[in-house]
Amino acid sequence: MSKPDMIWLGDSHAGHYSYGLDSVMSRKNKINVFMSYGISTLHLPGTYHKKIDSNLTKDHLNKVLGLIKRNPQALVVLSHFWNGEMSMTKVKNEETNTLEELTLDAKGYEKVGDKILKFSKMLGDRKILVVGESPFKNKNDLSYIDNLLIPKYIPGLSPSSSFEPSSLTFKTNSSFKSFFSSHKNIQFIDPTESLCTDGRCLEQENGAIYFSDKDHLSKSGSLKVVESFENTFLKSIKEAKESNSVEEFSQIFIEIGETVDHKSGKIDFEGWYNAEPRHRWSSGESTLIKFYFDSTKPIKGELHFDVGIWKNQQVSFYMNDVQIGNEELTGWNKKFIVFFDPKLLNKEKNNLKLVFSNSESPNAKDQRIIALAFRSMSIQ
Repeated sequence: MSKPDMIWLGDSHAGHYSYGLDSVMSRKNKINVFMSYGISTLHLPGTYHKKIDSNLTKDHLNKVLGLIKRNPQALVVLSHFWNGEMSMTKVKNEETNTLEELTLDAKGYEKVGDKILKFSKMLGDRKILVVGESPFKNKNDLSYIDNLLIPKYIPGLSPSSSFEPSSLTFKTNSSFKSFFSSHKNIQFIDPTESLCTDGRCLEQENGAIYFSDKDHLSKSGSLKVVESFENTFLKSIKEAKESNSVEEFSQIFIEIGETVDHKSGKIDFEGWYNAEPRHRWSSGESTLIKFYFDSTKPIKGELHFDVGIWKNQQVSFYMNDVQIGNEELTGWNKKFIVFFDPKLLNKEKNNLKLVFSNSESPNAKDQRIIALAFRSMSIQ
């Protein structure tokens, strides 16, 4: 798979741009686009869907974060049915540690904006493009297609070339535009600019129907919106490639007490073999675990490990080049704690080095040099 130039993250309101992106960006401009919209939820830190298992959404987010991290020059795009997802989402209040409802008003949009800023911080203030709310109809309105199916003998109901969308469409975009205006790394685009004039939005034009239902764009609608933002996308992709260093890996912070496993996008594994279904083997006599952590938060200073050991190993642990432990380890299901001084943690980027006493090849057929199988760790 070629490296993506754009990574789209969202729900079906990211997906409904697929046709336009394929036609305009991929086929015409040779831009590689990756889209992730399989789970209908806000893909933002500190958000919890009311019905979808939070572990499922968290795992999905971490996988996409891993992809973003591996492609530091790709433009990250967030696109959701903002009002629909907000009505099904609670957010975590960092001060009270409680979950709160998201109201469909300026206050609620500001909370979502804050979560987007946090997402940006996790990526090292990386450039992010936020796609605003596309026009959607009120609950009791019929889509253009539905109107076409209404029998002619029913008076007062007929398809129209334009419609008045839910007022929340414009309120959302106005709030987001104002909120992000002071954040240089967040770029906001408003889909209504290509579809709406004076509070009314095109539903069909010259035989082209722009919506497949009450809130999703059709292929024609997708193409119209993407064409209108073609130059914006190309410019943003160019800026992302120029501003994001290939060598600097993304800042994806590990939370206090969070268990990160052998496939987590929050760890850069250096000196390790590829992940297997349940673990990842070390490669050679030493390995590095690179991670980001907010050292301003108070912690005990404990590294909790779940690993498997090849034969017997004397393992030395170094936090940012300072030795913090030396453990005699054996056994396939080994859980242990390494204690350290929290002051050794850097404010952001940290290196945890493991040095092994007895790395070796398992047998003649398996020439890998192994010592420790990493399953997971947490910082407490």
